Amino acid sequence: MPKNEFRSLKTILNKVLITCGLEHTMLEIQVFQNWTDIVGKSLAKQCKPVSIEENTLYVEIKNNIWRSELAKRQQELVNLLDKKINHNHIKKIKLI
Repeated sequence: MPKNEFRSLKTILNKVLITCGLEHTMLEIQVFQNWTDIVGKSLAKQCKPVSIEENTLYVEIKNNIWRSELAKRQQELVNLLDKKINHNHIKKIKLI
């Protein structure tokens, strides 16, 4: 790489996170901190993210009515996550 080539701070930080093995932790922080913005206030009151393991987001649901609703909207939520946090690591959602 030429000395005068500039890279964005985001690119540099992402590289550092990957090198240090912290990319997964950063993804969890982004999802957990932005959950209400990602899913909306009414849905955020009914469920919360618990963990991310092997490209699966585990979401705790308060009741069966919302579990049924979320089961229908899983792909929509995955797409929202991709759009809001600019990550495509989460491939599916497991409702618990």
